[in-house]
Amino acid sequence: MELVPYVALKLAAYIVWCGIGVGLFRPDSPAKLRQAFGFGLTTVIVGAAMGIGLSYLVTSGSLNAEISGLSHREIYFRIYLPVRWLEWAIIGYLMQQSAMSFLLGPSLLYSTGPASFFRTPSSRFPGMLWKLGGVAISFAADLQWILGAGGIENMPAVGKFLC
Repeated sequence: MELVPYVALKLAAYIVWCGIGVGLFRPDSPAKLRQAFGFGLTTVIVGAAMGIGLSYLVTSGSLNAEISGLSHREIYFRIYLPVRWLEWAIIGYLMQQSAMSFLLGPSLLYSTGPASFFRTPSSRFPGMLWKLGGVAISFAADLQWILGAGGIENMPAVGKFLC
């Protein structure tokens, strides 16, 4: 499997998903397309950085005790589920810089006028669903890489290209 189509697919999926996030969590933003592209690219960069960090932990032996005896599928989901939640938490924080945006999710903002917002108590639930959707999209984008390798069992379970 070639790296360029894999990264291009991830970038396109992340731009679309971040565009949805910008529409929900920054409704009065005048540059939605530019911001969607910026957040999507940032997501790819954050994922690559996390993947490189995971590769280092695997090669240094730091994760060996935690993953010994597990199948590749178990390793893949046990490692990447929390890592991807963290990645999307970072993007949620960048969209709305508050601790709650990082911990739970960005808050829905309802535009009632120029730069005027009304928040509801349950306005973070869509942000949590958006982060969960980002995690799902990250896993779905890996399918081309996994299928190209002939299945998850035929590839390293942890590595820099799967974040």
